[in-house]
Amino acid sequence: MSDLGFKRIRDFNLALLAKQGWRILTQPESLVSKLLKAKYFPAGEFMEASVGTNPSYFWRGIVAGQEVLRRGLARRIGDGMDTKIWGWNWLASSSGTGLHTPCIDELKEARVQGLLNEQGEWEEGVIQDLFQSEDVHRILSTPISKVYKDSWRWIGDARGCYTVKQGYCVLTDQLEVRENLKLKRIWIGGRCPFYGSPFETTEHIFGECSYATSLWGANDVLHGQNFPTMMEAILGKSNALQACKLAAIVWTLWNARNAIVWRQANPSVAELNVPVTNTQQVWQETYAAHNPTDGAGYGAVLRDHTGGFVAARNGRISHIHEPLQAEVLAVYEALK
Repeated sequence: MSDLGFKRIRDFNLALLAKQGWRILTQPESLVSKLLKAKYFPAGEFMEASVGTNPSYFWRGIVAGQEVLRRGLARRIGDGMDTKIWGWNWLASSSGTGLHTPCIDELKEARVQGLLNEQGEWEEGVIQDLFQSEDVHRILSTPISKVYKDSWRWIGDARGCYTVKQGYCVLTDQLEVRENLKLKRIWIGGRCPFYGSPFETTEHIFGECSYATSLWGANDVLHGQNFPTMMEAILGKSNALQACKLAAIVWTLWNARNAIVWRQANPSVAELNVPVTNTQQVWQETYAAHNPTDGAGYGAVLRDHTGGFVAARNGRISHIHEPLQAEVLAVYEALK
């Protein structure tokens, strides 16, 4: 079996082991969870637990699965009592759920509850005093509900639940370019469609190919990183202008690549600069149009069983930037 085959088996096993770790986190009252906690991490948290001395084969495997959970695990904030402000991912986002503001030594054990007022809402004054401006926005956009306890969620899943398939995808996060398609016995040629490099990988298409470097205006975009890590680094530290540029270049390169592969197109670098510029401009204008108010509007009409009008309500939800989150909070406001 090839090294790649062994890696895929290993990744699947890790994703499977992470499922048991997920059960320990989300079902702490189960008999298995209680037994494991009593033996291996009696005074701490599961995600901080180590293999320890004389571990069982079962426990050793579960600890190995922590590698997967750390890549997509985050907290869902209820009353804020059980979640540390620093060191844990708890901001409501599909990515980048940790804080950028450096930890304050005096508050390293502080809980999110300390950022809430008596009504269970964010204390904006305290938050603005403690955190960098980019974190203030992200904190205020995180929904909370003081009637619930804090809980764990899996980033990227609408229900917040972990599955083995999601864990495996995290470990093998790649686009279906030719090197991946070949492994699945889907053969469409083996070279880069732009300039005939021997291999077509995600990193080559979006960071190393001469088409890519020309659009980026730089020869070393990846800086030794894989493509997802490079994107995360840019998006985590960039402003809207840089984020729109990244998205426009990636979108244009992918469309051009597909046009060459499937429609025998032959675009030049100069031709690709046009859609990059146009796409970036449109997305920047769209962002600017929505950013001043930074939120979402909602409206609801209540009718009786005959269809007659009973009541109506509309309003605006501030600090919202993700569609799914906006939809959920809009329904919540309408029900109130």
